[in-house]
Amino acid sequence: MSILQDYQVQTEQNIKHLEELCEKERNTWSNSVAQLEELYQSTYTGQQELEMRISVISTKVIQIGHQLESKSNPRQQLVDARTTAKYLERFLDANDDVSLMFQDASKLEQAAHIIHQLYNVLQELPDEAKFTDAKTKVKDRYMAIEEELLLEFSRAQVRNDKKAMKKYIKLLSKFKGHNDCIQNFITDCLKVC
Repeated sequence: MSILQDYQVQTEQNIKHLEELCEKERNTWSNSVAQLEELYQSTYTGQQELEMRISVISTKVIQIGHQLESKSNPRQQLVDARTTAKYLERFLDANDDVSLMFQDASKLEQAAHIIHQLYNVLQELPDEAKFTDAKTKVKDRYMAIEEELLLEFSRAQVRNDKKAMKKYIKLLSKFKGHNDCIQNFITDCLKVC
């Protein structure tokens, strides 16, 4: 029996030793988990603080963007008004030959914008003799540019250049011939079908 008792004592010692090892291992891992939980909590708190700061900063950026836009729009309107006034002055000058104005095909978009503004401005002016000549000149240029835009739209349509078509239809939307352009487009599409 002594062998069995020795074996039992040895087994109990092994069990006790293994239990101690397990307890040490458990304590080590418990400490590691506790440290990781603290690190996670710290990181999570830091992330929340960063999100709050980002939110505050993005709100400020949006506010600054709105402020810049509110400053930029009036400036652009002033530049447009000044440009329109310079062109209007040339049209009002009886000695100035404006027939060559807006002849550059590469600047058709700019010419369309300016002549449309001039046309609208002159519609507001009274029917007095001093404005009659300018109104006639602007109307002639208006019609010529509108015709050129219609022609360019048709060319783009023949080439099936959708980007150019979109550009010219957008420009023509300000002109009276916009409906004619749409009608021609529909007619041409029906011919193809």
